[in-house]
Amino acid sequence: MKILIVSDTHRSCGNYFEVLHNIKDLDCIIHCGDVCGDEDVFTENAPCRIEMVAGNMDFDSYLPEEKKITLGPVTALVAHGHQFWVNESVLELYEEAEEQQAQIFFFGHTHKPLIRKKDGVWVINPGSIAYPRQSGGRCSYALMEISEAGEISCEICYL
Repeated sequence: MKILIVSDTHRSCGNYFEVLHNIKDLDCIIHCGDVCGDEDVFTENAPCRIEMVAGNMDFDSYLPEEKKITLGPVTALVAHGHQFWVNESVLELYEEAEEQQAQIFFFGHTHKPLIRKKDGVWVINPGSIAYPRQSGGRCSYALMEISEAGEISCEICYL
């Protein structure tokens, strides 16, 4: 299973469409929030299943704040992250994943890419594909592969 993870597009979809054009055979796209009114743009142009959550800038959105999803043999949580104070620490994400028996927690909000694995739980922030904040300031997204046996590999990719 091949998964594209993006976040924090804030109504700037150009880089997303460029990435989408260049990556083939996707099974799922995950948007970790701050879609900012472009929900239909993402849904209508998705070549596969798409999962989205609302971020702190998604006013009046129909999207949920958090989702529990299945990716092949793996359970994952998706949230923007602001409600878990991710600017301070990702410890609450690990606690929530353990409580909900999830192996992955996808989040955004910080605009900074991050991949961490602790006690069998992955915490993944793709950064922002439109407005990066990390050192070097390069737009980013994440690509994940999950085997039928549940083996996970993930990398941050930069534009």
